[in-house]
Amino acid sequence: MARKAARRSTRKNRRARPRRLRDLPPDAPAAEGLPRGKDSEDLPPRMSFDLTLEQLKAHQELRTEQRKAGQRLADSLAAPQRVIVVSSPAATTAKPATATPTELALTLAAQIDSELAALIESAAAETLMGLSEDELRLLMGKKEHRPKEREVQRFAFRKFGDWRRDSLKPKDVIAAEGKDEKFKRAVPSFGGYSTFLRGLKRKD
Repeated sequence: MARKAARRSTRKNRRARPRRLRDLPPDAPAAEGLPRGKDSEDLPPRMSFDLTLEQLKAHQELRTEQRKAGQRLADSLAAPQRVIVVSSPAATTAKPATATPTELALTLAAQIDSELAALIESAAAETLMGLSEDELRLLMGKKEHRPKEREVQRFAFRKFGDWRRDSLKPKDVIAAEGKDEKFKRAVPSFGGYSTFLRGLKRKD
């Protein structure tokens, strides 16, 4: 009888034992105030029962903000992107500089004799405006076969330009020649006044 009474007491004690945590349903909270169901996914992987209710709530709010931020990023990437085109000012086409008549004449003279054309003085170059190639060749001594007369023409060209002008006197050319060392080297023994007249086409 004593053994039967002990067995009954043991069975009562077993029935009075509280349910263990592992026997609880999946959505049952482990402690008062913990989230249930879907919200329980926001709990950290390793939950400590010494966290306060305020700490758990703060953790849930953090996870919610993270989800919202991720959704905003995904929406932004999925939205069509606007392309802003900035038009640059229209490029100004620079107009080529127009050559002056004097520059055109010097360019033509340089094609005939670049060395002589480079020696012409500025004031003399102004007298060449509008001259043809044939006229320039005459002034530069290209049509003169006599050596001394040819040097007179070349000298008069670089000093006076168009030496056919009526305002240019042979004596002015002779006076300039006496001061020009380049002409003296080119013509060591000069024939005299008549040579200037023939070179400047004032005498046959």
